[in-house]
Amino acid sequence: MVRWCDAAAVQLLSVVVNVAPPMVEDFEPLGAPARVSGNVRIMSTYPDGWSFSDSGAMAWKPVGEGVAMKALCAANGKMIATFQFAPGYVGTLHHHEEPEFSYVLEGSVVSQGVLMTAGHAYSAQAGTSHEEFRTDTGCTLVSVFKMAS
Repeated sequence: MVRWCDAAAVQLLSVVVNVAPPMVEDFEPLGAPARVSGNVRIMSTYPDGWSFSDSGAMAWKPVGEGVAMKALCAANGKMIATFQFAPGYVGTLHHHEEPEFSYVLEGSVVSQGVLMTAGHAYSAQAGTSHEEFRTDTGCTLVSVFKMAS
């Protein structure tokens, strides 16, 4: 559903945008194509334990006021997802029980007092509080986080 997840990620999901956290069922794995592209063989079935996705083929799913998500892939209780935050979005205080990693793809966001634009990244260690997350212009970012159980 939303960017940061698990009980700590439920913070951003349920506290920040008042939605349920992403579950394994929320991501849309890429179908199993059977073709060759350059020197890469695209298999008709994937090896056990692997997931692939094409974000360009996925629709944005609204997950809260001013937030949309594309759940890209999940493994071992972790998820990678892209998030679009509308201009004027302001998150609320939440606590990270697990680490979180985010990379800004476009737009700008202020996180913990640091203005970040495309190409900037941040990580939050387990046990930290996220006191500020806002965007005046809107932004798209990719995040890796622990999914809710």
